[in-house]
Amino acid sequence: MTLSVTIQKKYSTACRKNSILEQFIDVTDILHHSPFVSSIRVIEQTAIRVRSEWFASFGNAPFSWIQIDTLDRERMKVRSEAISGDFTSFTMLWDISGTSDGATDIVCSLECSLDNALVEKNCGAVIQSDLQEFIETIISLRVRNAVEQTVEDRVFGRVGMNCSIGMMVNGQLLDTVVIDVSRGGVRFSPVNGQPVPGRGNLLQWESCGISAKIGILRDESTGICRGTFLPPLDEQQFRKLLMQWSGGRNGSGETVAFYDVIHAPASTGIRINARPHH
Repeated sequence: MTLSVTIQKKYSTACRKNSILEQFIDVTDILHHSPFVSSIRVIEQTAIRVRSEWFASFGNAPFSWIQIDTLDRERMKVRSEAISGDFTSFTMLWDISGTSDGATDIVCSLECSLDNALVEKNCGAVIQSDLQEFIETIISLRVRNAVEQTVEDRVFGRVGMNCSIGMMVNGQLLDTVVIDVSRGGVRFSPVNGQPVPGRGNLLQWESCGISAKIGILRDESTGICRGTFLPPLDEQQFRKLLMQWSGGRNGSGETVAFYDVIHAPASTGIRINARPHH
């Protein structure tokens, strides 16, 4: 008898697809974030290929395997395959693609089989559930690392706020203290530790009649959330938002500075020129 598992997960997130692809070079970080993995040893590693040995527990049954992760940078795909071990077959395919609004979709497909009647009879349903959570953990980790490490294509001046502001996130009202805001995003702390939906997914955000798609990551150690607007707010939206948040001040002079962005190769950095709004 054979236990066969097929899982497909799709995430949409507010970070660049190249940044996510680079995260697959490091497989050992999964060890510290997945409760199922007890050990990962890198055997061989290049810029496009990682060969590693895994020890994990699914359905309270021990598993070990040799895995090869291959990055296809041109097609933005990653293939993770067990070439030996306890699984009869084990293949994860990752497809990373951009969307029209500047976001990134991640689709992961897992197909695996196990030729062990005893394990299937006693642990089959639990193994399938554990493998699904295993995939969700990897995707969440890849997204979080990509957002934290990415160098943004656009840079916007931030305006300090430090005031109490209500905002809607996926229909949920959040009372927050906004730390600062720019056309590219907002940093805030939920009041009274309110939970924030997301885990890296794109959400619908609204405040004072301004709406946008936003990706939110929360620093659990500080409680501070960082939201990224995709696409960034335009000047009219940003001006209206600031006037509402600042209690009707005209937003002229040094209070609000919009930026002309000059795109530059990563090797030379990104330059910005301030252009005060009148």
